[in-house]
Amino acid sequence: MQKIAVFFIAMIGAFVAVVGFSPEGQQAVSEKLNDSSAMSHRCIRQVEKAAPDPARAPQICDCMMAEFDSRGLNVLDAFGGDFDEMQRITESCVQLYST
Repeated sequence: MQKIAVFFIAMIGAFVAVVGFSPEGQQAVSEKLNDSSAMSHRCIRQVEKAAPDPARAPQICDCMMAEFDSRGLNVLDAFGGDFDEMQRITESCVQLYST
């Protein structure tokens, strides 16, 4: 489970590093965050590498994204004060679909 949380945070870090924080980069981040399909595919690829049952990756990612949406969070919030909450959500979703 920790492995998935680490991969999730690494995925966020890689995403932000690629687009950067220039004004153009911030616009790109905003556009990418609004593309839930692209985020879902990235999430699934990362979770498949770490999940106890890689076939459950789509359910784990759907769970995470639904929880993030319901709480008004996006992936960049993991770099702020919402990191612990997002990690708890990630761990809960992994537990839910790893049994």
